[in-house]
Amino acid sequence: MIIIGENINSTRKKIAPLIEGKDTEAIIKACQEQKDAGATHLDLNAAAIIGKEKELLTWLVKTVQANIDLPISVDTPDPKAAAIALPLCKSRPILNSISAEKERVEGLMPLIKEHKPMVIVMTMDDVGMPTGVDDRVEKIKPLIDQLLATGLDAADLLIDPLVFPVGADQKNALIVLESISRFKTEFPGCNVVCGLSNVSHGLPARKFINQAFLVMCVQAGLSAVIINPLDHYIMALLKAALALTNQDEFCMGYIKAHDEGRLNIKATLEEKQQLLVARSS
Repeated sequence: MIIIGENINSTRKKIAPLIEGKDTEAIIKACQEQKDAGATHLDLNAAAIIGKEKELLTWLVKTVQANIDLPISVDTPDPKAAAIALPLCKSRPILNSISAEKERVEGLMPLIKEHKPMVIVMTMDDVGMPTGVDDRVEKIKPLIDQLLATGLDAADLLIDPLVFPVGADQKNALIVLESISRFKTEFPGCNVVCGLSNVSHGLPARKFINQAFLVMCVQAGLSAVIINPLDHYIMALLKAALALTNQDEFCMGYIKAHDEGRLNIKATLEEKQQLLVARSS
């Protein structure tokens, strides 16, 4: 399972000042925590700091690569920023992301041909966001062919069905689950990725929705996830789900995570206590 740590993102109120202030110590600490918690890749995003993205993304990639031995997910909507960041990556990066929108294809496809990163493929085009399952498949069929024609393997592509809130439409989660299964059939060998948290937007106690949805997505065939690996509950559930769906041979990943303290039962109990205190106050 590809686990992309999502925490170094300029849209986060606590992280944006650290990026803009180039706080090396704090950024490295946040990255190391994600690695220790089980992240396999680190997503780096400076796009919300207007006018400084290229400078700050460059600093982020250089700083993290010099101190943390994990591949980078270069998270930018700007081809110019991606063109600077991709060559700085010491190990093979993920490009987050491309869609079937003409402007994005024209801007990013030359970079993909040159640098051969893994690529997150979003299921949207110039018509707009996807609706049902069939629409998601049809939007990206030509784009998948284009990406494979660059020399990438199917396993290098991470298809993102795009998760919409169940609070807006309760069918949204079911559409994503069916889409994951369809992608595995329509695009054999490709990975499927999603960012979980949008599914719970607008609802109380969002962690429970996110956790349940992750387990359901793993059952449907999810093979990569953009996640906060410091969420002890969700990481424990991910390990358990992989064991239960025959994706963890002899449950060795689950056992190893336990032996290394990454299931972190003590921490989850502390979080329960904090929740009880918050409710009583």
